[in-house]
Amino acid sequence: MPELVIKLKQHTPIIHFQYYQEGATLRASELKPKLDKFLIENFDQYGIDYRKWLIGTGKHPALNYKVKIIPSNYFTYYLPLPLRLDSNRSSKLKSFIKKQINYKKILAPSPFFANSDKIKFNGNDNVDLAQTKVNSLIFAVYSSEETKLKFTAWDENLLQYINDNISLFFLTNNFGTRQDKGFGSFTVSCINGSNIYINKHELKSVYIKKSQSMFKCFNDIFQFILDEYQLLKSGKNYPNYQKSKLFEYFVVCRNIRWEKRFIKQKINSNKIHNKNLFYRHYPIDLENSKNKYYNHWKDRQQNDYAFVRALLGLAEQYEFLVRNNRSPDKKFKYIVSIKHKPEVGAEIIERFPSPIFFKVIDNIVYLGINDTYKNILNEEFEFKLRLKGDRNNTEKNLGSLKVPSNFDLKDFITKYLSVNWTDL
Repeated sequence: MPELVIKLKQHTPIIHFQYYQEGATLRASELKPKLDKFLIENFDQYGIDYRKWLIGTGKHPALNYKVKIIPSNYFTYYLPLPLRLDSNRSSKLKSFIKKQINYKKILAPSPFFANSDKIKFNGNDNVDLAQTKVNSLIFAVYSSEETKLKFTAWDENLLQYINDNISLFFLTNNFGTRQDKGFGSFTVSCINGSNIYINKHELKSVYIKKSQSMFKCFNDIFQFILDEYQLLKSGKNYPNYQKSKLFEYFVVCRNIRWEKRFIKQKINSNKIHNKNLFYRHYPIDLENSKNKYYNHWKDRQQNDYAFVRALLGLAEQYEFLVRNNRSPDKKFKYIVSIKHKPEVGAEIIERFPSPIFFKVIDNIVYLGINDTYKNILNEEFEFKLRLKGDRNNTEKNLGSLKVPSNFDLKDFITKYLSVNWTDL
């Protein structure tokens, strides 16, 4: 049976829910369906009849080849956290992890949030043993050695087609959890003994920007990705407060305000006019470089609202921290759940990944976009409020908003991406 042997270079850790298993790396159950889809889309694009290569009668077409993944023998394990740890907490957390589950490196801050509620600190910055859920932590796996893929197929033409497209496939895709944020990045380094180098033309066909800097370590890479994406979608609180560029884009270019202010007004319409009742007294809307509010604290909130943040990825819920009217030192955390209201006969949208994609190659971050956001344009979503910790889970319907009916992601990126990027 004809054989194709490919070697992969790993550029970033892959978040693996079975990291503890020997040889945990790429999973064939993720790799093959994704590669099948990629190849079939190319077949369609070039008018190639691929029906003779199909196998099975499943819902998703599968091609008649097999792939065996041969991992390296050496792995480094990373604990990804979204937390910004000071040196004291970082040192104590490293010591704690070393004692509990052997030594693992800490990757913080990073755009992975599932571990954030599993680690708790006490007043002395020590890890709280009672509240920390060690066995539930999720780790990322990395190897500086090459991973080998062995493809076999009865039809040499199919194997040749895989050979011709496999480099572009890995250039286009990441793997594992949070792959759109740069985790699980691999590229092809060798095919059947011949070295493969990154094709600049292919890079330009997939990505529109690259980072100005080449980063020294994974911590710097993922802090950069986290900071840049947060600035685009939701804004930043650290180290300096910066409003969301997506918010600014719709205020300046479309005169539309986003859902955050709409929700805060619905939580309590009286509070929204008193900045002392909001955490850190930040204005709800943007204050630009000319010290001018697009909306003032004392305005009456007569705005055109839209569910803006959904364009860059749909969250399951939002959290709002609000001060108590009578006791400003006390804060309440509200949970706002989000539910799609489809038109009659349409499918419910429960998950919607970001159309912005980060790829890391040789310590440089690349940014790409796709047009999947068009599938969510003008869709309507309902917001429901509950107080965190409420045992009765009492919900209040805040109303609904639609996603903007039109949006040009490339125009937004061109106008509002930070100066930390450059053209390819």
